[in-house]
Amino acid sequence: MGEIMSICYACGCKLTSDNETKEHIFIQAIGGRLYSKNLLCKQCNSEFGNIIDSSLAEQLNFISNMLNIKRDRGRPPAFEVEDAKTGEPLLCMPGGKLEYLKPMIKKDGNKYSVRVNNAKEAKAVIKGLKRKHPELNEEEILKTLKNNEEYLDHEVSFEIVFGTGDVFRSICKTAINFYLFSNGNLDDVKHLIPYIKRKEDRKDIVLWSILSDDPIECDASDISHNIIIVGDRNEEILFCYIEFFGVYRVIVVLNNQYKGAAFKASYFFDVILRQEIKRNWSLSLSRLELEQMIYAPLPKDTIKRQLMMLMEKIQKKQSHDHLAILLERAMNNFKEKCLANTLSEEEQYEELINETMKQLTPWYLHVLRNQRKEDEQL
Repeated sequence: MGEIMSICYACGCKLTSDNETKEHIFIQAIGGRLYSKNLLCKQCNSEFGNIIDSSLAEQLNFISNMLNIKRDRGRPPAFEVEDAKTGEPLLCMPGGKLEYLKPMIKKDGNKYSVRVNNAKEAKAVIKGLKRKHPELNEEEILKTLKNNEEYLDHEVSFEIVFGTGDVFRSICKTAINFYLFSNGNLDDVKHLIPYIKRKEDRKDIVLWSILSDDPIECDASDISHNIIIVGDRNEEILFCYIEFFGVYRVIVVLNNQYKGAAFKASYFFDVILRQEIKRNWSLSLSRLELEQMIYAPLPKDTIKRQLMMLMEKIQKKQSHDHLAILLERAMNNFKEKCLANTLSEEEQYEELINETMKQLTPWYLHVLRNQRKEDEQL
């Protein structure tokens, strides 16, 4: 792939070292890594990012968050979920860790019990209590704190929305970006600029894919962003097929009066490994098939099935990542005890086993309880 553009395709200004910027093909908020400095000026990049791209990032954030997607800048934002059993609001942190939305303070006579997420929150709560009760000894209270890591043994619920607001405009921009990045002709897609600038409302540009067969040969374990562009001179159509996390699949009609040469370009990106991957693919559409998609309803069953498959992959990744954290914590605690005490080789061996079991047992009991519930539902 090469790039020869020297103007911002959105506003037409000349790109220079002063106004050039990294424009990601797949937005960096969902882990996108491929970018170009020859597509948009800094101002247009910022305007698109604050308006249409933020809409796409927000609606895909629940996936980015639970996968703890690595990004060029920052981590995926936390989002609010609800304890399906109690109705209590919780925060889902990057990687799927749940935290309380706010501290809970209970008073029983002269005694207070406090439930917080971490020591920092505990100190803030104790300081607040001390303002009401100056006689409290902060240091003594902090010494009595118990660090209990709890696992939620029932489901949480949250709303999933995709395709509303400016999401389709951002998806269209993704397609334009990749076409131009792949040395496509700006004249073929410049009629779409008013649409991505929110100056036009169109229902015939970004369409839900209703393809009966998957155009890409993917591994079962893949979690990837995929994009394919095809220019068919005989059918006079230029279109783009895009998958986000392998779940949300759309067709972008780049040009339905295409007069250019046959065109093919593709890019497949593993969001976990953060690297481009090679995949075989085959995709061709007739003009009639493309027009039929304009009137096709949202493929709810297909999306639901793909989401369920993705959630299974997410759970496996979260379990693997959490197990690694527990083992690292056990090893660090073991090392601290060895440094603080003179232990024989046999005592060290016993201490390592004890610390490992201390960290792993609550987690494994949680897994067994959930497995038992699943077996009972079968």
